[in-house]
Amino acid sequence: MICIYCKSEIENDCFYCDQCGKEILICPLCGKTGKGKKCINDGNTLVSAKQNNPNATPMNTSMRTSVPVLRLVNTTLNIDITIRPEEIIGRLHGNYSKIFSAYHQISERHVQFLFNPNQGWMLQDLGSTNGTALNHLPEWQGVAKLKPQNQVAIQSYRYLLLANIELQIIINQ
Repeated sequence: MICIYCKSEIENDCFYCDQCGKEILICPLCGKTGKGKKCINDGNTLVSAKQNNPNATPMNTSMRTSVPVLRLVNTTLNIDITIRPEEIIGRLHGNYSKIFSAYHQISERHVQFLFNPNQGWMLQDLGSTNGTALNHLPEWQGVAKLKPQNQVAIQSYRYLLLANIELQIIINQ
């Protein structure tokens, strides 16, 4: 299936686009995806893909994995954002593209955040032009940029450098 918002190819059984994070809306009559309130094909009210899937049942509470809240903060730039698993940060993609669109040194699709129940929060540079780095102090001399597409574990109170934008990582249990 193609995401109607960002035009990325995603799996057919997705409830959210794994690239831009938007919820997938489906016409219950014709099965086509759409955005807005009504299907452009037949005028029916669009519903969430999860609501339209008869096999989608709430997870048993004992099977749920608690995901610690991850925030990225830069008080100087007035940035304080909460990250969800699979979230992408970029100048043109992701839920925070409006914030990062002003920073031309940030790539269109710069980094992605992933959560693994066994390893915790992970970060992956998506082949950004100006790179990504992690550090435990806000001094960046001699710190190597992350290799694109490699997943790296991240910890609370470390610093993340997206191109030249510094963000503190805060993970709350």
